[in-house]
Amino acid sequence: MIEQHEPVTRAVVPAAGRGTRFLSVTKSVPKEMLPIAGHPAIEYIVKEASDAGSDNILMVTRTGKQAIEDYFDADPTLEAELEKPSIDQVRSDHAIGGRNIFSPIVFDALENITPGAGGEYQLTGAFAQPIATPRENSGGLYGVIIDEPRYDTGDKLGYLGATIAFALAAPDMGPALREYLNTQLNEA
Repeated sequence: MIEQHEPVTRAVVPAAGRGTRFLSVTKSVPKEMLPIAGHPAIEYIVKEASDAGSDNILMVTRTGKQAIEDYFDADPTLEAELEKPSIDQVRSDHAIGGRNIFSPIVFDALENITPGAGGEYQLTGAFAQPIATPRENSGGLYGVIIDEPRYDTGDKLGYLGATIAFALAAPDMGPALREYLNTQLNEA
């Protein structure tokens, strides 16, 4: 059973990655702006945060991501570059799915983290302080294992899977896409 907590009011969207697995397109278009069913991938994240009650959404970007700022007509300031650990540093078969709800203690911890692998800031580096702080002092972190599809849009096959799944679910294109895919699969 999930405990009830304060409503989500702020969201942080890490969008500072280099998108190297999608080169050469990411030389000129941020990976977050690549379309999934007609909308930039990052729009789905922002909409989900907004639907959850966030009225303050901070996007962490980097040089070369002007298209994100232009799309949302905002002026976010680069605070840090956030990346995932290398494969040899992975200690679990679970993943953080990009949906994080932070208490204020995590934001305090973000101000104190130091660069990790490759000189980049790791979002998970801000988790140590809240984990070490007792719950009665507003510490601790909660994790929920979600039994839903997970798409790694940093991987070409994952990106394609997300595109197909979202397009199939879209009322304006799902039926036609399903028919097209069935035709293609039957001809193969």
